Amino acid sequence: MKNDYRRNLAVGLFALVGVAVLAILMIKFGEAPAWLVGRKEYVISIRMKSVGGINVGSTVYMNGVQIGRVGDLRFANTSHPDEGVLVDTYIQSGYPIPNTATALIKPAGLGIGRGYVEIRVPPEVAAVELPRNGTGLIEGTMGAPFSDIVPPELFDDLQRTITDIGKFAETLTPVARDLDVLLERRTIEDVESGKTTANVSTAVQRIDKTFENVNDVIGDPQVQSGLREAVANIQDASVQIKDAAGDFRALSANLKTDEQRVVEKIDGTLEQFNQAARTAVGVLDATSQVAMNLQSASRDLAEGKGTLGLLLRDPRAYEAIQLAFVRLTDAVDMARRILGRWEKQGYIEFAAHETAIGTVKGTRPVGGK
Repeated sequence: MKNDYRRNLAVGLFALVGVAVLAILMIKFGEAPAWLVGRKEYVISIRMKSVGGINVGSTVYMNGVQIGRVGDLRFANTSHPDEGVLVDTYIQSGYPIPNTATALIKPAGLGIGRGYVEIRVPPEVAAVELPRNGTGLIEGTMGAPFSDIVPPELFDDLQRTITDIGKFAETLTPVARDLDVLLERRTIEDVESGKTTANVSTAVQRIDKTFENVNDVIGDPQVQSGLREAVANIQDASVQIKDAAGDFRALSANLKTDEQRVVEKIDGTLEQFNQAARTAVGVLDATSQVAMNLQSASRDLAEGKGTLGLLLRDPRAYEAIQLAFVRLTDAVDMARRILGRWEKQGYIEFAAHETAIGTVKGTRPVGGK
């Protein structure tokens, strides 16, 4: 009897402790009824098209601060479910909600944790407090499950990318149809009979038949024999061309040697010619000087200067001497013109140098020093 009493007492104490712990947890996590915790609350409804990720008891935050909990989820009009859903929230009386506030439902990401309601109040906007008689109403939207992890801009970019991919797919649809028609199997017989037009499949069939015909031709023993003979002839021709090239190189070497010999002989001949020309120019220069001296003497004689001048006062003798000097002068001028032509043609080159009788133009071979 005494043991039964102790057992019943222990069970009762355990039950009381369990109830106390449950009450503490309910108070801690905001799911205790208002009458239990002794706080005052008022109802604010959130209107949405649809709702998901939250349930009764989910936490309500305003700008990050916990201010209440979800009390009920219901249709705005049970006769017309398409008119939307109302989420009734119980807001602690110490937190007024302005009429400019909006609500965002954030479901749990990856199925971990619990969803919650975030009431957002725009800054520096004039507003009035919503009524606390249960008629207060604000608009709400559903948030992305990963909006706290992934930036919203990334979702916008992803949405635009998906839209662009859809447009690209629509653009490629006609191309895919044309490609299907292009690759459709069409026999050569149908194309030749005019039943259809040729496409890639027909071209592939023609190429395949061409290869078959080539294989048949190459597989013919007579054709193979002819090909072997042609290859042998090409090899013989290659050997002959190689020999001819060797002969041509030898001939070129011989011609080069002969050319060098001819050039050497021509150079020797030109050197001899230039030497003779230099001698002739020296003689002509001396003759020219002598002629000039004779011409000066003849003038003296014509003027009657000196003994010979007196003797040559005879007019006929004077004319004969004068004619002789004129012809000698013409001969010297002709020789100078010939040498000048050779100089222009490049056979000789004149160079001025000092002599006993004055400055005389001599010659040197072209290219000489």
